[in-house]
Amino acid sequence: MKLFNFLAKERPFRLLYAIITIAVTCMAVWNSFQTFILHPVKNDECAWYPMPGHTATKGLIISEVLSDGVAGRAGLKNGDTLIRFNNIDVVSIKQASELLNNVPDGSTAKYTVLRNGQTFTFNVKVRKLLNIIAVTATELGFWFMIVGFIVVFTKPLGTIQRRFWLYSLSVMALFTLPSITFSYEISTKIEQQFYQSGFQGVFQNIGFDAIVWLYSGIVLLVLSPLLITYFFTFPSAIISKRIRTFLSIIITLIGAFRVYFIIGPFKNEVIAQIYVGLFSPFIFFVIGLFLFFISYFFEAKKERKEQLKPILYSVFIAGLVIIYLGIINKPFAIYLSPFLFLPILLFGLIPLSFGYSIFRYGLMDFDRVLRRSLIYGGVTTALATLYLVIIFGVGTLVKSLFGSSVNTSISYIALILIAFFLDPVKRRAQSSIDRIFFREQLNYRRILMDSIVELHTLATVSEVALTTVRRIQSAMHVEKVAITILTVESATITDELSEIILQPSDSFTRLIKSLYKPYYLRQSVNENTDLYQATLEYLQANDIELILPLTVQANIIGSLNIGRKINGKPFSDEDIELLASVALQSAAAIENSRLHESEKKSIVLQEELSTARKIQQGLLPEFDPKIAGFSVTGVSIPALVVGGDYFDYIHIAENQWIVIIADVSGKGMPAALYMAKFQGMMQIAARQYASPKGIFGYINDLLTEVSDKRMFISAAIALIDIAEHKITLCRAGHPAPLLLGANKFDFIRPAGLALGLVKGAKFKSSLEEITLQLDAEDALILYTDGVTETLNKAGDEFGYKRIVSALNSRNFCNAVEIKSALLYDLEIFRNNAEQYDDTTLVIIKSL
Repeated sequence: MKLFNFLAKERPFRLLYAIITIAVTCMAVWNSFQTFILHPVKNDECAWYPMPGHTATKGLIISEVLSDGVAGRAGLKNGDTLIRFNNIDVVSIKQASELLNNVPDGSTAKYTVLRNGQTFTFNVKVRKLLNIIAVTATELGFWFMIVGFIVVFTKPLGTIQRRFWLYSLSVMALFTLPSITFSYEISTKIEQQFYQSGFQGVFQNIGFDAIVWLYSGIVLLVLSPLLITYFFTFPSAIISKRIRTFLSIIITLIGAFRVYFIIGPFKNEVIAQIYVGLFSPFIFFVIGLFLFFISYFFEAKKERKEQLKPILYSVFIAGLVIIYLGIINKPFAIYLSPFLFLPILLFGLIPLSFGYSIFRYGLMDFDRVLRRSLIYGGVTTALATLYLVIIFGVGTLVKSLFGSSVNTSISYIALILIAFFLDPVKRRAQSSIDRIFFREQLNYRRILMDSIVELHTLATVSEVALTTVRRIQSAMHVEKVAITILTVESATITDELSEIILQPSDSFTRLIKSLYKPYYLRQSVNENTDLYQATLEYLQANDIELILPLTVQANIIGSLNIGRKINGKPFSDEDIELLASVALQSAAAIENSRLHESEKKSIVLQEELSTARKIQQGLLPEFDPKIAGFSVTGVSIPALVVGGDYFDYIHIAENQWIVIIADVSGKGMPAALYMAKFQGMMQIAARQYASPKGIFGYINDLLTEVSDKRMFISAAIALIDIAEHKITLCRAGHPAPLLLGANKFDFIRPAGLALGLVKGAKFKSSLEEITLQLDAEDALILYTDGVTETLNKAGDEFGYKRIVSALNSRNFCNAVEIKSALLYDLEIFRNNAEQYDDTTLVIIKSL
């Protein structure tokens, strides 16, 4: 356990990375010293080509001699055959190049050439080659190593950081290997000593060159594949893990064969030299950059692509340079026209672009404090240097103009003025640094302020949710942001905004409702023992790391769910605090928008209900009918905007009218719709059947076939016969009509079941018709149970007796007076209590 805790700490890994980096850097510095100082590549400003075919003469053909070069000035001409170099027979270009490189810079070399069958000797003053390719490779390696070490030093346990460090290490180690590493002379000595006395003799007799030789072999074998395999997963994994493993093995074998062909028994064979050149570290490096170029376009996230654009542009420029080199390059071109290779210096943009993206966007979790310290330290150092230079310059200028006697006092004045001048410069420089390199922190503040201002101006929950998600994603560069809303409206939002709404599981809902502060999975997973395994699996499956409760007045209405950062960096306390503020503002905005939406829906519903009321009122009679010998009137007052009560007058024959009253079970819109259906049926049935029983039978058959069994209708039909001055009454489960006359108060109760309850013959057999002969001044009062069941504030019902008492001992001239009197008494009884049911009256008075 102690060992595990030790390994889990970052300090030993930082130490390990530092030791390896320093060791490889020292070797790179030594190799660069060898390449550029001890054993620089020499140049005689002409080209050498092997003899054509099989000739008896050994040597190299000299060509492309620069007239103003060292070979041209020494007297060499195109077509000369170099047969000896410093009195050593020339057998190959490789051997002659090594002999040339061993000549000290500025010294002369003896060229023995064959010209027109005669032998001539020329002394050529050898010069050092301006090796731009080697300079670029060294620059590339050291820049990569600096960026890579800072990245891994910031987060030594990070996988992304470690991979980038290994890649940077590979670039520096491979691109700073000197050409002397596998020279013919060294390799021959090592081979001889190995056969004579083994490895011990190699290191004892050859010394440090053998160590460099061994180091270079290991570097080529181990690190070369990383130049390609690193881009299998960066910036995105473009192939499966199994294919990546297979390709890594193939690339490693290719690198191993290259090392074998360099040091093995076939190293001098042409095929071995071609293979070595074909699979050089530079080729591996270019293939890796090509893979990055391809992988960039497989990267799905737009924010991630924006961060990678500087690297993409530098890789694109490097590709153009490679095409340029392919056009201008030919054998010995670097020796004859080295300045044509200056564009290769643009390869230095690649590590700089990596550094820019890492510094500016936190691409690989470059620590903010360390980053600020380094950059501010550099700026401060630069300003301090500028300060000293200006002071020194001013002092020198004052001394030259006024002499040393006034130099001190004027210098003090200059110090004060310069201090005032440089202080705003420093503040502006730091502001620019914050804007360029610390945009993330500026975005944090911007997202908070913008959210506070903007969120409360949005009208809908959808707009609030989208704005919150987009602002957090744009500012913090996280892989996922989702919102969970524990309200009725969440189902609607999910349908519209499925990409940002996270539907919670039961365990996740319980977790949200238990939160009183942000819940960070990395910090809390080992602390909260009540967190169910199902919740952990749910969060991991949805890539959620940080949960912030959406709280309104101590009520949790949902959560703001944040995924991991693209760069793998954990959320700091500052991040969580700012996100919690955004969540608080978002919760208030969501609740306000929800209430606003509910109000809008309520207004729309009221408008729709008002329209429905008008439509329903249009289905009821607009005017009282004019029936000879009778006064007829009716009224319907719904408890809600619309109701389920119905009455109508239908003229079916010259001397016959039907008066219908009905009450659909329930109230509100369902009852109103059902009533509209009944009204249509009634209009048809009244013209097909001569009796109330026939009408009810027909309507009941229709209702029992198509209607909901939970809905039924009570109704009463009064068939008025004008000629005989009588009424035929039929009742289907409706309250008993009241027959009112002189000293006469009778409730008429013909039998009958409500419509829609039972089918066919059973219903028809339950119906009973009663014929009433009306005397002068008699009145028949039809009503719904909304009249008898009207409640006052004490909970008492109006009842049948109060109907009688309201009409007792009073003389009414017509039906309208009876209606008015009954409605007045109902209103007095109710005394502003809530109306719970629809109230409908129909009065038929004999004149």
